Amino acid sequence: MKTLRATAAFAAVSLIAVAGCSRSGSSSSGSSSSPSATTAVAASTTTGGDFGTLKAVCGPGHATGATAPGVSNTEIDVSTMADPGNTAAPGLDQELFDTATAFMTWCNAAGGILGRKIVVHDRDAKLFYVNQAMVAACSDFALVGNGEAFDSAGVTTRLKCGLPEIPSYDDSSEATEAPLKVQPNPNPIEQVNIGFLRAAKEIAPNDTKLGMLVGNLAGVTTSGLRDKEAAIQLGYTVPYYTLYPATGIVNPLSYVQQMKAAGVQVETLVGDNSAQVLLDKAMQTLNWYPDVMVFAANFYDPNFPKNTGTALKNTWVGTAYYPFELSAQNPPTAQYVNIMKSDDPGGKISAIGVEGWDAWMLFATAVKACGSNLTRACLLQQAADQPNWTGGGIKPPVNTTTTNRQAGPCLLMLKVTAAGFSPDTSVLAPTPGDGPFNCDPANVAHLKTNYEPTDLPAGFSPQI
Repeated sequence: MKTLRATAAFAAVSLIAVAGCSRSGSSSSGSSSSPSATTAVAASTTTGGDFGTLKAVCGPGHATGATAPGVSNTEIDVSTMADPGNTAAPGLDQELFDTATAFMTWCNAAGGILGRKIVVHDRDAKLFYVNQAMVAACSDFALVGNGEAFDSAGVTTRLKCGLPEIPSYDDSSEATEAPLKVQPNPNPIEQVNIGFLRAAKEIAPNDTKLGMLVGNLAGVTTSGLRDKEAAIQLGYTVPYYTLYPATGIVNPLSYVQQMKAAGVQVETLVGDNSAQVLLDKAMQTLNWYPDVMVFAANFYDPNFPKNTGTALKNTWVGTAYYPFELSAQNPPTAQYVNIMKSDDPGGKISAIGVEGWDAWMLFATAVKACGSNLTRACLLQQAADQPNWTGGGIKPPVNTTTTNRQAGPCLLMLKVTAAGFSPDTSVLAPTPGDGPFNCDPANVAHLKTNYEPTDLPAGFSPQI
């Protein structure tokens, strides 16, 4: 699955309102240590601390000992991090804080983890204060369910203080390749899930001319180059590849005219989905569309079809999680939705949010396995020892190992119209035994270009 979310970095500095991030940040600042408020949730979402296939992942017990920073006999202090308090795109990734609060509330209502209550500290990086927020987080046990637009700025500080991380997503290559981390969805820099472009070839098998628009920020441009290399492996030519300003698309008609002149048949965009809203409306004005438009999972946001409306045409989005539209068929997804709705005032339900929940489930599973031997090293060891991790049933299994990481191959395409998203299994047909997902290994491209990060000093050794 494509979880190297460089698109968040573009969204962060765009002067255009960020789709799906309209809630204002109300969390503590990066230098604050005040925990999120705890509220009661409906009993039906807390009984036994079971989540999906994870039985008693939260619940009473007798784990004891001040075994690590942020750990006491009765509590575990944990940080999460996002950027909602910034002024350029207020509310950015607020759903990560919403999800952390919902997890804390749900888990503590069930008894904590082996009796230790979870105390979550929202570290608001506000885009440009990642390092300051990371300094504050270093006093806690771990960093969980986080995602920062400019996450590379905090890597060295995190490693120096030995802070383990189980993120919702990583943005930069520096962050995704850093040690002392377990990704719920492994995303090695040399691999990329390109299933959404394989789907485009099924929809329009004779279309080979791909147009790509990429937000002009360092992490985003790296993701664009990775996708371009993978697309060429699939047999596409790329007659139109352009960077658009980090401040947003100003004249969308010109981009559409350029794509039309280049003969683009298939389009994708690496960046914030609000940029595509503008392009779609320009396409409607010019009465010209590519035959197929396909996008990665960050476009699975209810505000994308809402803001685009009738301008939407020929559009699909890929997801590696059970879509909310199929929650009636997948009880763990329905349970996640109910937990989020039960929290007060109720958190935003989104693709980013469910990625965060996945991270919290992996954290809780590892903490429970460590018991009274809850050290940072044990947390990382147990989190990385999940060869068939499904987050309790919210996605197909992946191996969380930090050795020889492999990107997950599974994807489900969603057709997007003004009415919203609908699963479309007529493309990337489900593979046997994988529910609605196509888990063909061919969905993962193995890249030849070296995209390794260079920011960490040579010979740097993290401490834990």
